[in-house]
Amino acid sequence: MNRMQDRVAFLVGGGAGIAKVCATMFAREGAHVYVSDINLAAAEETVKQIRAAGGSASAHRTDVTNLDELRDLFDIVRREKGVLHVLWNHAGVPGAGTPQHLMLEYFSRLRTMRKMCSLQTMHLPASSENCGLISNP
Repeated sequence: MNRMQDRVAFLVGGGAGIAKVCATMFAREGAHVYVSDINLAAAEETVKQIRAAGGSASAHRTDVTNLDELRDLFDIVRREKGVLHVLWNHAGVPGAGTPQHLMLEYFSRLRTMRKMCSLQTMHLPASSENCGLISNP
């Protein structure tokens, strides 16, 4: 099934974890996927796997707490595709350990990053009439 044939998906945090799995799934269903991650090598690895499976994707290094970087990437999407059907916002802050062992600083960074990411990634495409699903899982 190609349920997302000719659709455009933008995945924040697509270099790893759930967003990487979703990027692969969207591409397998026919979407062109913009894989955004602060770790460009991880985003490129996701894209490499998508292309090896016959999908269409591009990798982009983006710090989601930086509005200018997000704006630049959304401009690329608009220029290249003219439309955005899916925005999947699932960036995170890497950390290891159980919650009781993680430092307060980690939770503070995570909370700040998630708030900024959610607000900024929803604001930019929502200012366009060419946007569909916005997800902040």
